[in-house]
Amino acid sequence: MSPAEHRPTPRVVYALLIDSLDDEHEVGVVRGALSAAREMNATLLCIAGAPVAHPDPDQACQNFVFDLARSDGVRGAIVLSSGLGNGVGPGTLAKWLTRFEGMAVCCVGVKIEGYPSVCIDNTAGVRETVQHLVRAHGKRAIGFIRGPAASAEAEERLEAYRNALRSEGIEPEARWVVDGDFEKPSGVQAVRTLLDQRHLSAHTLGALVAANDFMAMGALEELFRRGVQVPEQMAVVGFDDVASASIARPALTTVHQPAEALGHTSLTVMRAMSERRQFATSTVLPTEVVLRRSCGCVATDLAIAATAQLPFGGASVDASFVQRRQIMTAEMARSARGRLGGAGPGWESRLIEALLSELRGEGAGRFSAKLRQLLQAVEHAGGDPAAAHNVIAVLRRHALPCVTADATARDRLEEALHDAQVVVGTLAIDAAVARVRQRVARFRALARKAQAAAFRDVSQLADVLAAHLPAFGVEACLVAEIVTPTEPCGNGVVRFGFGPGGQRVTHEPCRLPSLVQHPAFENTSGTFFLLPVVLGTKPVGVALLAMAAVDGRMLEDLRDLFGSLLSVSALSRA
Repeated sequence: MSPAEHRPTPRVVYALLIDSLDDEHEVGVVRGALSAAREMNATLLCIAGAPVAHPDPDQACQNFVFDLARSDGVRGAIVLSSGLGNGVGPGTLAKWLTRFEGMAVCCVGVKIEGYPSVCIDNTAGVRETVQHLVRAHGKRAIGFIRGPAASAEAEERLEAYRNALRSEGIEPEARWVVDGDFEKPSGVQAVRTLLDQRHLSAHTLGALVAANDFMAMGALEELFRRGVQVPEQMAVVGFDDVASASIARPALTTVHQPAEALGHTSLTVMRAMSERRQFATSTVLPTEVVLRRSCGCVATDLAIAATAQLPFGGASVDASFVQRRQIMTAEMARSARGRLGGAGPGWESRLIEALLSELRGEGAGRFSAKLRQLLQAVEHAGGDPAAAHNVIAVLRRHALPCVTADATARDRLEEALHDAQVVVGTLAIDAAVARVRQRVARFRALARKAQAAAFRDVSQLADVLAAHLPAFGVEACLVAEIVTPTEPCGNGVVRFGFGPGGQRVTHEPCRLPSLVQHPAFENTSGTFFLLPVVLGTKPVGVALLAMAAVDGRMLEDLRDLFGSLLSVSALSRA
């Protein structure tokens, strides 16, 4: 058989360019694009580098990898403009995007002139949050932690905050606004600036809005360290609704940004562009305020409900539940977003029945016990118990009007919901800690064996990776070294790797733009992650992995490991 007959069939690939695999929001976008790619039977190539023109040379040196979006078979590139352009703004990012001239390009998060875009309604999310703080909690002096000044979406959120206050008859003060950079440490520093440098207090500043969840969680940590009680003394809210927001202490009120919908919609637009079909040049997705403990809603919901009128003419608790049950069940399922499937079919009805039983006085703790049982099944199935926070919020919203005429039922509901939040928080934290510990232990074992093989015999690295990486969900992996440092996207040499079934690959010349077409990736899931491998500020190679799911932290750790392995490999050849 001729060499040409051995060549794999070229893949049609859509690239997704992001600046971090360790950011919960960006991983959500990747998951959404991955879901759309599966529906289309398409291939997704996720390329992770750093923000454009990053001031840190250790970060900036990774961005050579984005030029590989022009790799063989790539039909178009989805660009996470909200992340890649955070430090430079839309104008500079537009100039940077000219490198992809001739390709279909769709921007996600921030609109860039001349390119189709899929964004969210930043303004509505912040406006509704500020209005909620003013109207439901009586807050008048509300601080704001802004994002990077060059970030278009951060500026939209800042302007929405100012306009929302003015619409409530409050003139925002300059001293209420403090700088941030979307990272948690800047949230910590924001609290220090407000309380120490500007001499504001929890008495004079009743609430703090952050332009994203990470800064809000940093603020929570610093307020806790200072003994400032949240939400009793100061309410705190964020933006994005990342997974860790629901297990923050207290659980973080935030604006849900539909990260997965952003990824899914953008790939749909990209496919239409590449196939020269009609597509929307601008898509804006809605946001939704998610009320949790950090704004004070758990403590005030019952008081609000006590003044509400029963929608069913004073019906009994059971009768009110019956009339609301269908919509309640549907909203519970929607709020879980498919993450509680491990609880089995009908979990919504089982929770409602347990809650009703407790409200009737048939046994304290029945609701939290049933919830614990269901969430343990979810965890056993590999799911995330934290998703139940949103389910409890839905139950609260529908149950409160049902108990306004029954003081005893109101008390039982308050106790049941409080216990349920404790159960969810405890199980979610325990599950997260267990997952991290398990992953760290497995990764340390892999790193020790890989480094030992590299020092002993570099050719054994392929065996070590083939034996251990599938446990992390990696179907195939190639690590290629750059041949000519001045041409980091030219020729390379595959130093080690493997394909499905343990097929080993070592010491093989390659063209880096054609790496995704390598035979090792035949019969894989069709989802690839392309990572730059650097030593200090020097690009030394790339790693390409085929995976069925996204584990951003593990991929970042692998990138660092591959850098040290390539370094040892070079020393062994010297």
